[in-house]
Amino acid sequence: MIYVVLTIVSVVAVAVVALAPLFLLLFAGEFALNRLPFGRLGRFLLITLKSLRRNLLRTSLTYLATFVLVVVVGYLALERRYAEIVLLAGASAGGGLLSEALKLWFEASR
Repeated sequence: MIYVVLTIVSVVAVAVVALAPLFLLLFAGEFALNRLPFGRLGRFLLITLKSLRRNLLRTSLTYLATFVLVVVVGYLALERRYAEIVLLAGASAGGGLLSEALKLWFEASR
């Protein structure tokens, strides 16, 4: 039982540590774009950062999924397990395509 609790606590701690740089970058970028005159490009980037900040759950989940995928692929590359990397890339791409197809089918824009 203690292993389950320690596993859950460690997963939450890793998630918080992994998300801290993302949130810092979002808030620092928004602050800088509000203060400095970057013209049209700056306004576009500011709108993009505000959209990411408003959808924190979706942004966080995407960031964490990408983070985990990069870590797993890096580990597999170090172990020279290239067949598993191809399988993981295919599964990720297939899942993304299936998700987009179902969104179009059910007409649920995101």
